[in-house]
Amino acid sequence: MDKIIILFLLLPASFFSQIKCKNQDLYFLENEANYEATVEKNYKKAIEQYNLILKQYNVDYLDYSIAKLYLKLENKKKALQFLEKALSNGYNINDFDKEIYSSLSQKDSLVLIKKSHELRGAFFGKIDYNLYQKVYYWYNPDQYFAKENIGGGRNAQHPIRKMIFKNNLTSLREYVEKENNGLLPQPSQLGLELMPVKVMLLHHTREDSIDTVNYNFFERKLREELCSGTSYGPTNYAQFVDNMQMVVDKGEKQIYGYHINWKTKQIYPLKYPEKVDSLRASIGLIDLKRYAKIKNVKLPENYISK
Repeated sequence: MDKIIILFLLLPASFFSQIKCKNQDLYFLENEANYEATVEKNYKKAIEQYNLILKQYNVDYLDYSIAKLYLKLENKKKALQFLEKALSNGYNINDFDKEIYSSLSQKDSLVLIKKSHELRGAFFGKIDYNLYQKVYYWYNPDQYFAKENIGGGRNAQHPIRKMIFKNNLTSLREYVEKENNGLLPQPSQLGLELMPVKVMLLHHTREDSIDTVNYNFFERKLREELCSGTSYGPTNYAQFVDNMQMVVDKGEKQIYGYHINWKTKQIYPLKYPEKVDSLRASIGLIDLKRYAKIKNVKLPENYISK
């Protein structure tokens, strides 16, 4: 862990501002649409922005978000169309929000459930089932030992949990290096079942669960994904970097302002407060003021407005 601390503290602030990529406009559009839907409640404009993304970029993960917006506008026909598209792209009907079912008639819900079984079968015929099994082999014990009632919970730093998290990240790294041409798992391989990979990377990376080799490897891969794909976007990268930044500084200071103290409903302090908005913009994130509005929280105490 000391090596990680030394490595990270030696990185200059300019390192984080050098990330520029072709997908930056896509990320901005997506964040703007989220802002319109969440803060402004302008659902029509948000749908227009999402549809612009669908038209200009080859992405298949926005259908569920669009369906929810159509339900806000009480356009159930359009909502059902996009829910079916989401299911065909690997979305699990069990993960649908309660508001989905409460907005649909019993007949529509039953039709959707029946359709989901058909689409689920077709989806599993397209994915890399070998990788799917590996991911869930890592992920299931990961989740089990992450539960609050196991070994005194996360704060107890349960040694078995630490070992499992670290071993799973190592197994994932070795798979990427040796079996997947150096690429993180992609939607073409797992569809929306990619989420367990993100949980392992983004929620279980702390000082007790990641070593120097794994951290350096996954930071580089997530940075590459910012420019080469859409599977792991700027929010994922910011969370991963800020996870480790808060660990190494021990003062809860972060680069991109991802993490929030939910007890005080305030974003944790920043390492480079005068540069945070330009750093966020460099990877396609909206400024921290609008991020705070989306999350309905206060800005960091050391935030410097430009």
